[in-house]
Amino acid sequence: MAEALLPFAVESLWNLLVRETGRFQGVEEQFEGLKNDVDTLRYFLKDAEAKKHSRGKVPSSIGKLIHLRYLSLRKGFVTQLPSSMRNLKKLIYLNLDVYFEVYMSNNILKEMRELTFLCLPWRLHDKTKLELENLVKLETLKNFNTKHGRVTDVQGMTQLRYLCILITDERYTIETLSSSLSKLSHLESLTIYNYNKFYTLTNDDEEGFVWDFVNLKELKLEIYMPKLPDAQRFPSHLTTIELTHCCLKEDPMLILEKLLHLKEIRLWSKSFCGRRMDCSRDGFPQLQKLEFYGLEEWEEWIVEEGSMPLLHTLRIDYCRKLKELPDGLRFITNLEDLSVKYMGDEFNLRLSEGYLPSHLTTIFLIDCHLKEDPMPILEKLLHLKDVRLKSKSFCGRRMVCSRDGFPQLQTLEFRGLEEWEEWIIEEGSMPLLRTLWIQSCRKLKEIPDGLRFITSLHDLIVGESSIRLSETCLPSCLTTIQLHECCLTEDPMPILEKLLHLKEVRLKNNSLYGRRMVCSRDGFPQLQTLEFDGLKEWEEWIIEEGSMPLLHTLSIRSCPKLKELPDGLRFITSLESLTCRDMGKGWEKKLSNGGKDYYKVRHIPFVKIDDCVR
Repeated sequence: MAEALLPFAVESLWNLLVRETGRFQGVEEQFEGLKNDVDTLRYFLKDAEAKKHSRGKVPSSIGKLIHLRYLSLRKGFVTQLPSSMRNLKKLIYLNLDVYFEVYMSNNILKEMRELTFLCLPWRLHDKTKLELENLVKLETLKNFNTKHGRVTDVQGMTQLRYLCILITDERYTIETLSSSLSKLSHLESLTIYNYNKFYTLTNDDEEGFVWDFVNLKELKLEIYMPKLPDAQRFPSHLTTIELTHCCLKEDPMLILEKLLHLKEIRLWSKSFCGRRMDCSRDGFPQLQKLEFYGLEEWEEWIVEEGSMPLLHTLRIDYCRKLKELPDGLRFITNLEDLSVKYMGDEFNLRLSEGYLPSHLTTIFLIDCHLKEDPMPILEKLLHLKDVRLKSKSFCGRRMVCSRDGFPQLQTLEFRGLEEWEEWIIEEGSMPLLRTLWIQSCRKLKEIPDGLRFITSLHDLIVGESSIRLSETCLPSCLTTIQLHECCLTEDPMPILEKLLHLKEVRLKNNSLYGRRMVCSRDGFPQLQTLEFDGLKEWEEWIIEEGSMPLLHTLSIRSCPKLKELPDGLRFITSLESLTCRDMGKGWEKKLSNGGKDYYKVRHIPFVKIDDCVR
């Protein structure tokens, strides 16, 4: 939307300037200068629009925009910046975070002395050597690459608050980095990435990257640092720390828990190579979010009562040697969001009453290999609003949701439960459930009869399953239903059209294997959006007069055997948009003005057949 609005806004400004020129007496020279700048910007945007989907150069005409203050090429398909960009000396904001490797002349940024924000490309041409020593007003510098710039240039940027450095060569030791960054007293966020592992310490006793940054709040390090410094050597106001590939040998919690302002910790891939971590009583008094990812050697975690009293989010992924969640987790009554994914075969998620914190609102499990039905435990967590069980999180065959269970549950998702065959829902279970998603549960053959009692259910998504639709099991208040790869052999419309509150129906990717669908008179009284996509066997569609009276959007894609649009489409006067794409031959001709089926669509304001818009 923003991309579309910018050219429109510039064009509107140009029209205004042309129209109002005569009213600006006494400032004609300045006004003409503004007109010239806007005119140049108009042509630059037109040139950029023509090239935005192909790799290439930024137009050299950009160098004429000498009054430009803000320029973002973020996510652009750019490989070369013109030397004329050095004329943009009044830039305050420059974002060059593009998709590809970029070639730019060495001194292109040298005279942009007014810059306060600079985001460099992730990848620069090998020969690029940037000259940044003049950019002393910078407050944000992202993606500074040691291969393409001198760290000593950063010394003079004393106003820096946000700094991200990429170490990509072997020239830098801890001494050179420390001395170059030590004067940045305003720094609030520091990120150091060492993607190719160029930086190493001279010995394992060295305590790594720590400076006396009094204002530092966020620290992200991807460096080899087998030992953390003492807590008193950390910035006192640190709120966020992220460590990756540090290979810490000793438990980091004993030091980090003493940082009284810490609110977020992320220990990622090989940040810790030990086997045990302990969180002590009264430790982490402000911690709110804790993430562990890819700690390959971690086996045991102890949490004492009174630790992390404000923790609300815990995520553990790919920690394959961890055997279980700590018993002390149940004392953290503030914990709301628990996510456990891709654990090892030895991991035991002990689902027993009283084991999980009672105030959990979200639980997300992947590859936890539960053998017993988890519902009897989870349904007693009275504050749960969101439950997601994915990819072998449950390996049993039967689940039961009991009367009065899950009193607050709103979203329920099952995905990739390969052994699950039967689901029973008792009346009174999940009274507030709003969204149900069942994906890749191929042995589950039918939707439970008890689902019809959940009158709050609005959204149902079923995919890659062999579930049979039944008129008696679908809740009457459904507003959205999406089916894909369900392989239905019978027309689903006679069932769906009786759901009087349905507003959106999407049938996708072989959700129907039959050849014929019929939408009956008075069916789908509230339907507004209808989508068919990838129904390879569908040949015939009949719409009776009076069906879908409120439909406004219809999309049909990749249904090659469908011969024609139904004659009854002409009765749906509410229809505002029709899109047909990748259909059989002749569709565009038949639906064009003068074509034999034009009468069916002539009342629709927007019609798009493949790439042709009427």
